[in-house]
Amino acid sequence: MIHNHQRGFTLLEVLIAMAIGLTILIFFGKSLLLLLYARDKNEVKQHTLQTAQYVINLYSQTGQTATKLDVLSGNTSLSVTGNPCRLFRYNAGTKSIDYGEVAGPACTPPANTTMTLNPPNVTVNSLNFTGTPQATDAKSVQMVFSLTSTLPFGTDTQSFTTTISLWGK
Repeated sequence: MIHNHQRGFTLLEVLIAMAIGLTILIFFGKSLLLLLYARDKNEVKQHTLQTAQYVINLYSQTGQTATKLDVLSGNTSLSVTGNPCRLFRYNAGTKSIDYGEVAGPACTPPANTTMTLNPPNVTVNSLNFTGTPQATDAKSVQMVFSLTSTLPFGTDTQSFTTTISLWGK
């Protein structure tokens, strides 16, 4: 009597198992890549927003202590008299928002800037100040600016608008 015992899997069963395993592996690999891409994109947006928040906070604080607002240089600079006196200026060469400050109750706005408000990997595409009702001795000034963050895993460009007003003046 001959017994025909089969041990192991047939070639067809092994191939089907490998195809199913490979399909599952590809699905999870793609899901992981999409998740990492979304995380990187979110991180770039977060970087842009953090820079904008810093600029907007400093600009808002300026309105709280300002006594005079003057839009200068083709609407790309703002001179602020107050305590402290401040100067915001768009630098087209370095694509940055430059800033200067002089403290003291009887100060005059600085003629030059001393620092850049945006980090090196964030460029300022545009900056525009609009005074109301006029550019010099304005009662309120709107700032519109556009930022681009460039990180190793992506770029993000966003525009922002904020307004400061002389408080009770």
